Amino acid sequence: MNCIHLICFPYAGGSSMVYYRWRNYLPSHIQLHLVELSGRGRRMNEPLYTSMEQAVEDAYLSIPSHLFEEKIVLFGYSMGSLIAYELAHYIKDKQGRDPAHLFVAARKAPHITNHKKAIHALPHDKFIQEMLQLGGMSPEVFENKELAEIFVPLLRSDLQIVESYEWAASRAPLNTDITVLAGADDLIPMEHMHAWNQVTKGSCTLSVYPGDHFFIHQQYNRITEQIARVLSEYHA
Repeated sequence: MNCIHLICFPYAGGSSMVYYRWRNYLPSHIQLHLVELSGRGRRMNEPLYTSMEQAVEDAYLSIPSHLFEEKIVLFGYSMGSLIAYELAHYIKDKQGRDPAHLFVAARKAPHITNHKKAIHALPHDKFIQEMLQLGGMSPEVFENKELAEIFVPLLRSDLQIVESYEWAASRAPLNTDITVLAGADDLIPMEHMHAWNQVTKGSCTLSVYPGDHFFIHQQYNRITEQIARVLSEYHA
């Protein structure tokens, strides 16, 4: 029986540890690969990204080359969804084939533009206020000076690459099937989640979970169950 390689990317400010507990919930034929993005976790001392292109190229180079000969599945959460989507195109360009499947969560479709203010460039106090309104982050993190000195630049960098992202409208759609995961109480309009079906020729299904933007923390067991169920058709 063939293994399926599940490669996961975190939300802004997150590290690969977001997915660590998933190892206990996924079946053995789904091999979890936790790519650590630069500037966090064990790569904390490495430079932060300044563009989506940098993040995607670095993510690609972090994947062991032999995996491209097998079934690769990408999962991204919020910012990680954009990285996973762009990486799917990058893999298609470099390897001549699409990933087997793409999971995207808590992120509107990439071609939906956002005309809101650039949060990453806000003054410190305003920036913290915006982050706390989004949810999922404890005020204590920002009140601890040592933690804030590490975490705030990382958050600003991640938000900068998302807010400066430009979708390539002239590019051919993916051929990959996409599963979209949304939080019922997230601020993202549900039609913006449905719009992922416009960036692939494959199938696109939407699942709605209880919770806000960070439903991943409460729903990890149900999410991993869904991943296993969806990927069962690729396991032979």
